[in-house]
Amino acid sequence: MVNCNDDGLNRVDVNEIHLAEATAFVDQINNFLRHDEHLKAKKMIPIDPPMKLFERTNDGVLLLKFINKIAPGTIKEKDIKLDVDVTRLKTPGAKDAWEIAENNNHVVAGAKSLGCKVVNIGSEDILSGSVDLTLGLVWQLIRAYLMKSVNLASHPELIRLLKPGENILKLMNLSSEEVILRWFNYHLGRSDTEKRIKNFGSDTKDCEAWVHLLKQVCGREAVDAGIDEVMSIADPEKRAAKLLECAGYLDCRDFTSPKDIVKGHGRLNLAFTATIFNEYIGIRLPTEDEIDAIYEELEEVKKKLGECREGCKHLCDHVLELERSKAALEELIKELEAKTENIDQQCIIKNQEYKNIKNTKNGEVERLTDILKEKTGKAQTAGEEIESSRFNFAKLEAEKASVIHEQIARIQVLEEELRLLAIESEDLTAQIEGKGSDISSMTEKLLRTQAASGDKSRLVQDHVDSCNAAIRQHASNLSDEFKAQVGTKPNNNATKSADSAEGDDVSSEVGADTTVTAKPTPEDGEDEEYRALKENHDMLGSLLKAYSAEIEAVAEGFDKLKAQEKDRLNQINKAVEEFLGEGQTAVGDGIANMKRLLELMMEKCKKQAIQIATLEKRIDQKNQMNDLMADKVRVIVEQKMFQNSKRPSKKKGLGVKTAGAQ
Repeated sequence: MVNCNDDGLNRVDVNEIHLAEATAFVDQINNFLRHDEHLKAKKMIPIDPPMKLFERTNDGVLLLKFINKIAPGTIKEKDIKLDVDVTRLKTPGAKDAWEIAENNNHVVAGAKSLGCKVVNIGSEDILSGSVDLTLGLVWQLIRAYLMKSVNLASHPELIRLLKPGENILKLMNLSSEEVILRWFNYHLGRSDTEKRIKNFGSDTKDCEAWVHLLKQVCGREAVDAGIDEVMSIADPEKRAAKLLECAGYLDCRDFTSPKDIVKGHGRLNLAFTATIFNEYIGIRLPTEDEIDAIYEELEEVKKKLGECREGCKHLCDHVLELERSKAALEELIKELEAKTENIDQQCIIKNQEYKNIKNTKNGEVERLTDILKEKTGKAQTAGEEIESSRFNFAKLEAEKASVIHEQIARIQVLEEELRLLAIESEDLTAQIEGKGSDISSMTEKLLRTQAASGDKSRLVQDHVDSCNAAIRQHASNLSDEFKAQVGTKPNNNATKSADSAEGDDVSSEVGADTTVTAKPTPEDGEDEEYRALKENHDMLGSLLKAYSAEIEAVAEGFDKLKAQEKDRLNQINKAVEEFLGEGQTAVGDGIANMKRLLELMMEKCKKQAIQIATLEKRIDQKNQMNDLMADKVRVIVEQKMFQNSKRPSKKKGLGVKTAGAQ
């Protein structure tokens, strides 16, 4: 069905639409029924103003006569109740109500016989003068009149409207409005314009389509009517008025008005186009050759229809088979859907498991990566510490060498002092050849000097012994701490046994025999680190041992010097005793010499006491230096042990080699 209106029409005021349609319809009714004497006598014709249409048609008489005028014989004249009056509807005993209802029922039946759609239209609607329903009914009656010849039977030349690939059945199945629209576009296609229309509303508002249509169907007459002047007018309503003036010159101006064209009134514009169609179809009949081709096409169509019927039978059978296959496929699809749902559920579970495993592995990888970074950092730190330890050990070696050199120089100085003492003792011995008196006093002073010298010697010896004991104890503690830090580590593939430390020696080593059943892994970082720590421990032990040996050598040298000095004192005492024994006869002569000898010996003892005090002070300084060095070594070893104890092993087991196994 062709859309006579467009969306723009919906915006037009409804009352204005009703007035425009009523005006157009009343003009046609007045024209059709202008010679009816009965209607004129009852002053039902002409209808003026147009909105009086709804009062003049409520008794059904005017509509029945209009139906018979459109299609003569549709309503029998005897069935039309002419003497009815709407004003007598409420008069008691009057038959007007029944007769009016009968007339309106005949109107509905007559309109339906003409192909009008009368759904929801009844006698009461017409009697009440419903605007919408009355206008709709009148429009359908007018359209039925206008479109009764728009068909292939009335105009065989419409066969020209067939498009390539279409047959006559296609044209026969088109509605009257669709045929009019195709006829309109057919003539537009023959003109020199590319314009085409899809409706009789907005597509025709500018009048251009109608100008080309009239030039095609009317030819020279349209030009003489001034059709070429229409499109030169700028004002739309004046342009539409000029178009209708030309149409009036061609005797086809009906229904529409300039305002209806400009506003795109679909119904009235369709009626105007149908009027042009009925006056000037503009299509000639086909030639004999074209008719033969049409008949051949009809025969071909008949043949194809027969083939289609046979094909339909086969298709029906095939459809039944397909339906059976479809049912089987649906069952199979249901089974597959059930399996797919089960598989999807399993996939979801597996996917979740995979995500969980992936997350776990990612966490493990991140943890191992962090551990690896931490191990790498610790390894770098350990390397730096080892380098620092080596540097400190080198520094300690230099300090030890310096101390040794100082001690050797000091020993040489002591030896020189002892040599000088020996010379002085010889001089003293030579001087004691004189004889003197006051032997008891000299002997007492000598004994006191000897006692003081022995006390000094004992103090020095005790101090040296305490230093040695402290050094041994410190070395033993360092060795025990080292063994506790780097002692035997558990190994998954090895069994180990460790012996206790040997003795209290300063250079005691980790005396442990470790049995390793697993093959060593030289490339293992922990073995290399352990060997480096063991080497450091051995180096510290060797250093402490050498240092202790040097201290003991100094102590032994001091003991030897003390013993030699004691021997010299004994020799002096013996010489004095011999001198005194020999000089008893001449005691008085040797008193002066003895006094002088005693004075010299007192001075010598004072000097020796000063030298011993100086020696003790130097020994104290050396002991302080030794303590400082021992503290430094202990701090270095403790720091190293503490760091090694915090460093986790890279393997489950670590093969440990003792110093004896290296």
